[in-house]
Amino acid sequence: MTKTAPLRVLAIDIEGGHGGSSRSLAQTLQALDPNAVSVKVWCRRGGAIESSYAAHGIPVRVMEDMPRLTVLERNSRNLVDIARFFGNRWPRSATFRAALVEKLNSVDLLHLNHVSLFWLARWVRQRLPSFPITMHIRTLPVEGPMARWQSRITRAACSRFIFISENERDHLARQSGSTPDGAVIYNPVAVDRVAAVDHPCLVAVCLSNYSYGRGIDRLWSVAAELEKRGDQLVRLVVAGDIQLTRTLPGVLGAVARQGGDLADFMAHQ
Repeated sequence: MTKTAPLRVLAIDIEGGHGGSSRSLAQTLQALDPNAVSVKVWCRRGGAIESSYAAHGIPVRVMEDMPRLTVLERNSRNLVDIARFFGNRWPRSATFRAALVEKLNSVDLLHLNHVSLFWLARWVRQRLPSFPITMHIRTLPVEGPMARWQSRITRAACSRFIFISENERDHLARQSGSTPDGAVIYNPVAVDRVAAVDHPCLVAVCLSNYSYGRGIDRLWSVAAELEKRGDQLVRLVVAGDIQLTRTLPGVLGAVARQGGDLADFMAHQ
């Protein structure tokens, strides 16, 4: 029987181990069968993630000129950031983009680990119309013209998507105006990091300022589900700035306009 060659994947990571998306990507790639998938990783930032990948035999390269563009909550800030992106960061990434196109000659699939790489996805799609591009959707950009612009470009540029939950899948569908092709894969948890403890409860801590894009308000849904099940063994702790902005959609914005914060939002659900 002829042995099938492994799928050759180049994964692009904007964080280099300095954020949750980067760490979950690393845990996923390190669990893959190297006989089935051959992976190389390019990170925008270096750090401990480099040695972690090396320990699993995964080549990693730091590319600091990797271009990313994040959609922000306020349109005024978006306009400033877009001007900086096209006036500075995008032109400065010419060497990176040339290296990327050359590298794609020797791989089968390009994986983009964050939606802030959407303009890079568009650029690759224009030059390689049939090349397979996947993207991991991990955030919920605040509704608005900039987010819809990003979503439509993302939907057109990528072949398939991986969503961190059903919420991100449905959010992209609403903002882009079409149903994306992809699958929901929940964040992995390394088995060797889950150990039995003798404490009466498990405390899950969220260390982050409030961000709609990170879905921190959805912790309320988790707490409500645990309470519904009668589960008294899990405690959720949120540490950080819990202020809400008036421009947030739905109930979140309504609470903010009344002077409330995230704690007030959770208390009234």
